[in-house]
Amino acid sequence: MVDVRDVADALVLTYETPEASGRRRYICSAHAMKVSETVGLVSSLFPDLKLQYPREFVQREDEKGVSSKRLQALGWKFRAVEETLRDTIDSYKAAGILN
Repeated sequence: MVDVRDVADALVLTYETPEASGRRRYICSAHAMKVSETVGLVSSLFPDLKLQYPREFVQREDEKGVSSKRLQALGWKFRAVEETLRDTIDSYKAAGILN
């Protein structure tokens, strides 16, 4: 999971940082979370939100993770997952998507 604002920051950073030039690829990944963890976090941040959350999850074996260490070495920082989720839900409410 990554905040779109952090993706935009990463893109600008790679364009403006000479060390990032060349044929390199950068992984822009901030938080590796299971769906069940994300649902739990949203429900704890917004206990009054009347959503029907899934109750059962199929757990797969952990897949090989990706790393944004090279991007972070250039100075990239990402927002806390709580901020991303809180701002996302707030923007959905403001747009009338959620009540």
